[in-house]
Amino acid sequence: MPKWSRYALAATFLVYFPLAFWLKTSFVDLRPTGKIVVQLQRPFEKFGPFGAIARYWHPAAKLDEDADSAENEERSTVQLYEDGQPLGPAHSNHTEVSQTGEGRYSHWVGQGFVFSASDNSDPNTNGRRYWAVVP
Repeated sequence: MPKWSRYALAATFLVYFPLAFWLKTSFVDLRPTGKIVVQLQRPFEKFGPFGAIARYWHPAAKLDEDADSAENEERSTVQLYEDGQPLGPAHSNHTEVSQTGEGRYSHWVGQGFVFSASDNSDPNTNGRRYWAVVP
């Protein structure tokens, strides 16, 4: 083996392992944990000045089974997250979500989520990820 290849191999190890260790220890996973975790996909429909509608079509039927309905307006156990932070209050009426925003949301049978970003920015363009989580 030529002398230069030994140096190249040594340099590779000296760079690779510290870099791999740093990446492993500095990585922050923003995905929340729960029994069911579903990332809501863009584009979201606009709903008033601050609100958005996330209609989800996902094999996790549990999301629709536990959604709020006219008979039970606080049945949903699903928590909505913006990146790693929970949004809320949950079970907000649609007028509050649309007019006040600030992370309010509701989860209704057949509709999905009506929600607002925590800072009332447009969830289609703010770069954040939104998650529905069954705890």
